[in-house]
Amino acid sequence: PRMAPVCRTGRGRRSMSVVYFMRRADGVGPVKVGFSSSPKKRLQTCACWSPYPLSIIALIEVDKKTGRYIERQFHERYLGWRLHSEWHEPCSLILSDVASISAGMFDLTGLPTPSAGVHALRGNIGEDVAARRRAIREAAWIAAHPEGSAA
Repeated sequence: PRMAPVCRTGRGRRSMSVVYFMRRADGVGPVKVGFSSSPKKRLQTCACWSPYPLSIIALIEVDKKTGRYIERQFHERYLGWRLHSEWHEPCSLILSDVASISAGMFDLTGLPTPSAGVHALRGNIGEDVAARRRAIREAAWIAAHPEGSAA
């Protein structure tokens, strides 16, 4: 398993945890967004469950008190591409964010406020969240293809 460089937020080290982005080591397949105070151990645990080698492709140091909230903000941002639990389709938004985080340029202040549907990511997502995901995907498609939305 490989670990990405950490994007540091400049806070004190004693109370640090990370929001991490994990993916197959070959760069194929979905991206997991999670929170951990021990990302190396988390990677090893997930690697035991995966039929493929995994790597952490981006890390953001966060305060333990706010880390879970920041993780939920990312889940809200990627809600339209959620596959299951904390795993998301590797859309251009996620890949762009990973590149920005890796470069130390990501701005956490631009993350959305989590909705109630994001607080319970485990299990079935429910009709409200499913409908919201469809609406987010449609809006993203329209934004990416403005010429096709006039029809």
